[in-house]
Amino acid sequence: MKTINETKKLQQTEPYKELKENLQSYYHVSIEKENKQKSYLSGISLINKTNGEIFKMDYEFEKEHTKYNKVIEQKINTIEQIAKSLGFTRSL
Repeated sequence: MKTINETKKLQQTEPYKELKENLQSYYHVSIEKENKQKSYLSGISLINKTNGEIFKMDYEFEKEHTKYNKVIEQKINTIEQIAKSLGFTRSL
């Protein structure tokens, strides 16, 4: 995670090292919590009593993230098609 503003001198300072350690720690805590949540939800199912339909509570971040990206992509494509049909041009 190196950015343009990170100079070698800055990387040698204690606050910078502490910040990097904290970021790594937070990342691992986040992954651990996500795994615990996934494990908990995988054991839960809801039943619709009227029709007997079963809903699993499984949650996968990657799957949901991909689905979200596809929805956004579809919205962008729709906006582009509307713009083209109205005669607007796209400039790069």
